[in-house]
Amino acid sequence: KKVYLLPKMKEYVGSIEGKTFAVWGLAVKPNTDDISEAPALAIIDELLANGCTVKAFDPEAMKNVKEIYNDKIEFVENQYDALEGAAALIIATLGGTVTGPMADNRQSTRRPGKKVAEKKGVGIAR
Repeated sequence: KKVYLLPKMKEYVGSIEGKTFAVWGLAVKPNTDDISEAPALAIIDELLANGCTVKAFDPEAMKNVKEIYNDKIEFVENQYDALEGAAALIIATLGGTVTGPMADNRQSTRRPGKKVAEKKGVGIAR
């Protein structure tokens, strides 16, 4: 269930192999560092298994996720830095800090033809 979006991503970006993906929201819920059963971890594992580069941001949970992935993924200090060179943005937590600013900056972060898909609050944008 947690990797439901990967087939959707393939519909939007084609083959995901070797591409870069931004992941916002690493915790199981907003404003916490709890990563137990966080959808982001299953998504990151699948992306890495497909040879993808992952740029991740979460204001609370990055430290805990770094303990799991070390240097296998890139951790960024500003969520918009994760978008640099990304084929798609995956928002992997419900609401909270990481999604609010995107709504405020929607016009500046969207390109023509950008698509969005989501499943129970976990979404991707291209």
